[in-house]
Amino acid sequence: MSTNATLAPQAQPNLLGELLHSLSQPLTTLRCSLELSIDETGLQQHEDVAVALEQTEKVIRLVRLLQEYVEVSQPRTTPASVALAPVVQEVADQLTSWAEVRGVRLTLRGNGGGSVLAAEVWVRKALQYAVTDILEAVPAGGEVAIRGEERPAEFVWSIFGSEKPLEPQPLAGSFLHANADPVTCTVLRVRRAIASRVMESGGATLEFAGGPTPHAVLRVPRVEH
Repeated sequence: MSTNATLAPQAQPNLLGELLHSLSQPLTTLRCSLELSIDETGLQQHEDVAVALEQTEKVIRLVRLLQEYVEVSQPRTTPASVALAPVVQEVADQLTSWAEVRGVRLTLRGNGGGSVLAAEVWVRKALQYAVTDILEAVPAGGEVAIRGEERPAEFVWSIFGSEKPLEPQPLAGSFLHANADPVTCTVLRVRRAIASRVMESGGATLEFAGGPTPHAVLRVPRVEH
């Protein structure tokens, strides 16, 4: 057997995950050191340290998202079916207070259903990312509505955001938040990729779109037993 044999393809994602975990540890240590040094510096140094701390936080955030992206991209055994309605309700309850702080009203309407074959923790995270992205795109005074709908061939969960209550608009291309910096744009794309991947692996589809009202639509086919 050759001593120069390359790693098996299935080992590479695990190796990347280990590398990202190892990278996150010194970054966390650096963040703690910067936080401690803020109280020990002069005004100009304080501003420099604050900038360095902000950039370190961004890198840590990106590393964590990349870890999640690698994890959801790895093949897994089929998990149990997760009902969407209670998870949607839980996510809405969790994000209501945060939405109020931003001056945005978050509502849950309709009677949706359906289930996906994915770990519940990932289904919850995917829905959190989807709702959070719409909330962040809506200005203060606006509204985000999560609507569940039962159709003959599928269940549909729609997340619509608007400056004021509006009727849903047709899907109209991808959206990014106004005045978002490059790092924020990358974070948004990765979060949406993670959310879409979780739902696709579970047998559903999740689309993000823009237009007059930024929104996302989750479609879950009915499964005949």
